[in-house]
Amino acid sequence: MLKRNNPKLRHKNKAFCCRTPYFLLLVFATAWLSASAQFAQPTGARSAAMGGCTVGIDEAASIAGAAFAERPWVALSYSQSYLLKGLAYSTLAAVVPTGESGAVVAGYSHYGSTVYNEQQAVAGYAMRLTRAIAVGATLNYLHSGTSDPYYTPQNIVTAAVAVEVRPSESVALGLHLFNPLAVRYATETEARVPAIANVGVVYRPVPELTTALQVEKNLYSQPRFMAGLEYGFVEHLFIRTGVATAPIVYSFGFGLAWPHYKADFAVQVHQTLGVTPQLSVYYVF
Repeated sequence: MLKRNNPKLRHKNKAFCCRTPYFLLLVFATAWLSASAQFAQPTGARSAAMGGCTVGIDEAASIAGAAFAERPWVALSYSQSYLLKGLAYSTLAAVVPTGESGAVVAGYSHYGSTVYNEQQAVAGYAMRLTRAIAVGATLNYLHSGTSDPYYTPQNIVTAAVAVEVRPSESVALGLHLFNPLAVRYATETEARVPAIANVGVVYRPVPELTTALQVEKNLYSQPRFMAGLEYGFVEHLFIRTGVATAPIVYSFGFGLAWPHYKADFAVQVHQTLGVTPQLSVYYVF
């Protein structure tokens, strides 16, 4: 029997204690991934403040919506889930119109730290089939890795497709499918990247007010319902709020907009895990 003062036992206990913070980070990471659909298209603070709604709200995240962009833009976003350093999430997104009916979509996201991290690179194209109907598709390269030398990094290529309909300036409807073929992480395992479907609608009863409803279904979890509101308080200021279920997350934020610059700030509140702030800055060419 090993005695309490056995040096080997002390060494093992010390090693476990040193690794415990990293283990907790991974637990929190798993919870955050489940709550926010990390594997979907990178999103900005405007969507985050409106409960996570993207259809008709975030041109890069909804893909097909990029076809309606009038000018090219690039955006940087940063968030820190539950104010934990190990759960930082940063994104870079860009939309470049190629004419009157199409646009190139590109993005990159990084989540986590050296202990555990996920990276995603996105490239695709959106085009209008008619004045009101647009489609889009992207290729998504996913990478995950840890500081554990015994963990094999995962590298996968999957895709996303979308369609968006804007019958008028006050209404938008859209469908977004991420990883529709449920691609596996690796051939030797049954684990798969989540297949995620989003259906949403946006309605603007007056130009100053935007309302959004969206339903998200992950292949491995129950449906998630999202709702958001945005109001143009004054010429350059917008206030926003939203809510999402499964888990319940409340959100709010504001935005500032000028001809060439935009800035959005959002806070998401999880009743158990705490707050997640997010900041996005845009440059419109």
